[in-house]
Amino acid sequence: MGKRILGAAIGQCVHVAGVLNFLGLARECDHETEFLGAAVSIDELIGAAREYAPDLLAVSYRLTPATAAELFDELRQALKNSGLEHSKAVFGGTPPVVEVAVKSGLFEAAFSGEENVQDVVAYLRGVPADAETIKNPG
Repeated sequence: MGKRILGAAIGQCVHVAGVLNFLGLARECDHETEFLGAAVSIDELIGAAREYAPDLLAVSYRLTPATAAELFDELRQALKNSGLEHSKAVFGGTPPVVEVAVKSGLFEAAFSGEENVQDVVAYLRGVPADAETIKNPG
C-alpha cells in the first residue's frame, strides 16, 4: 500500500468533485484515502489529521482568493500549534486560488484542474511531471 492521503474541501466550500477525483486517482495508484467531506473547518481537518496520521493532506477550496488566503493562514497556524507543521499537503482549486496557494508556501503542489490526468498520476506516483502544468512551489 502506498501513502495515506486525507482529503477535504475546507472553509465554506462545498465543491468536492476535484478532491474526490484526486482521491480516486490516488486509490488507482495504490494509496489509501480518507475523505472528510465538504465545508470542513480547519479544526476538523487538524483533528482528523491527528487521528488518521496521513502522509499527505489533500486540501480543496474553490471560492474567493482573499478568503483562501485567510484559511491558509489559519491552517498554517493550526498545523504549527498541533505539532503538524511539517505535514505534506497538496492543494486543488480554481486558477486564482491556486496562485494564492502557491504563494502561501504551504503546499508541495497545487492543481487547478487544467492539468492533464497523466501529470496528476505522475505526481501521485512520485515521478517527474510536466512542470508547466503542475504548480510546484518547492
